[in-house]
Amino acid sequence: MEFIELLSDRVFELPIKKETASISTTLKNKFNIYLELLRKLNKRDKYTKNIRDHIESINNLCKKLLLAHKSYIQGSPYKAYEHFSDGMSKLEAFLFFRIRERVKFPNSYSLYRVRESKEKYLSPEDIFHVPFEQRYKVSNQRYSINGFPCIYLGSSIYVCWEELNRPDFSELYVSKFNLVTTCPKILELTFSAKESQNFLERFKKNNDFHEWKLNGIVHKVILFPLIMSCSIVNRKSNRVFKEEYIIPQLLLEWVRNKNVINGIEYLSLSLPEYDLDQRLYKNYVFPAKNQKVRGHCNFLSSIFELTDPISWDFAKTLDATNKISDSNTKFDFNILKQKRSYTHTEFSEIERILDSFPLKKLEVT
Repeated sequence: MEFIELLSDRVFELPIKKETASISTTLKNKFNIYLELLRKLNKRDKYTKNIRDHIESINNLCKKLLLAHKSYIQGSPYKAYEHFSDGMSKLEAFLFFRIRERVKFPNSYSLYRVRESKEKYLSPEDIFHVPFEQRYKVSNQRYSINGFPCIYLGSSIYVCWEELNRPDFSELYVSKFNLVTTCPKILELTFSAKESQNFLERFKKNNDFHEWKLNGIVHKVILFPLIMSCSIVNRKSNRVFKEEYIIPQLLLEWVRNKNVINGIEYLSLSLPEYDLDQRLYKNYVFPAKNQKVRGHCNFLSSIFELTDPISWDFAKTLDATNKISDSNTKFDFNILKQKRSYTHTEFSEIERILDSFPLKKLEVT
């Protein structure tokens, strides 16, 4: 089997929508299909050889993820973390390699945060992470441990709105965040088999960027059991305990303990459909590193600049200084079968308004 054929299998379709089978059964079945596909890969080049040479470690990761899930369900979160950490140990080099390598071809990180509020005014402190003295407000989410503050951001205002379950626009405040570090150390867990196939079809050899991108696809295929385990849709948000969040929360704990990674980049699982450009629906979580009794994390405040929050209604009264041009037409926005350029939506208009706002670091003590 050729590499491009591998990605055409349905096992690589994300997100995973759990049907009647349990999560552990769903993952076990998908892991088995995935591993069998890897064993059929031809070892004709260094990329497929790299995957085949790590099948034993990949198989170990699959087993340990299942054991971690089982231990957690049985009331042993400590044992669950041990299994998770053991599974990651033989493949963590791929994670750390990608984090270091992204400095070669850095992204421009303009991210957004949206918050619901009935207040007439919000300060930058109000839209940063939950203050440490109010950690009791931090609930159980996919990449969120009860009581542990993090900053949650989106690649577009649209995805932030979807993550909040489509609240009334009149109660929204928005802010733009920029990463100001040259080494963001973000663990990228986004993956699209379709986009990877398209890239492989037009792959150009002897090009450093394309080589870097291809290695990234290879590494994500190797780490796909982890990506898969973190991409199970939660359809019943009113439940107190959500099995779908077990592995993502163990990953967040692992990231905190390693203290090498600043944030995790992942695709939203809250959309009504996924026939969109990935740039629209990326999410980011940045856990607090400097724990204090009160206030905000000094480290996170040092790597971000942000605009003052502005209410949605007030933002609409302002004229965006940036005009729409052909060069600024990002990508098609296909939602509810209404295909148009994202730049011609109100979400994009608010983003352009925020582009004209000054950015500044949050002052913390």
